[in-house]
Amino acid sequence: MGTAGSRVTRHAVALHGDAVGYSKLIADNEIETHNTVQAFGRIIDEIVTAESGELTQFVGDEFLAILPTEADAVSAAIEIQRRLAVENESLPAGRKLRFRLGVNAGDLSVADGQWYGEAINVAARLQAIAEPGASTSPGRPSMRPATSQSGSSPSARSVSRISPNPYTSSASLIS
Repeated sequence: MGTAGSRVTRHAVALHGDAVGYSKLIADNEIETHNTVQAFGRIIDEIVTAESGELTQFVGDEFLAILPTEADAVSAAIEIQRRLAVENESLPAGRKLRFRLGVNAGDLSVADGQWYGEAINVAARLQAIAEPGASTSPGRPSMRPATSQSGSSPSARSVSRISPNPYTSSASLIS
């Protein structure tokens, strides 16, 4: 976006994610963990792209995505958690890779492919306080795909129900 050295600022939404227990998983089995992270990265990129966003960084166990609206970011966060939970079902208990996600809107700048802005910093701080397998945004302490009636795994039909606080609109998401 822009030419070398140019800086563009626009209102956007940062979605920041970090894998829980990544260092231990790497220490236990570096190759399997790397393969899982790579597979999950492709899923995250697919979801973010489907929501008109861009996966701008994926380094180690951490990623940053930029999306155009709060609704797009929340939808992406919910779908990421749902899809990764489904993928985790096929992994042994000690190999599951769960992400914490943080979402925050604000004016973001990009220069030479690098994104900057307070909204990114806040999204990273919110991610740090999210429960494993959940997402956090201002005013919403924990967003998690609902579980199916048969157990703890999310189903495609249950994603519209978020616990503990269902969304009423994207306007209520960011205060």
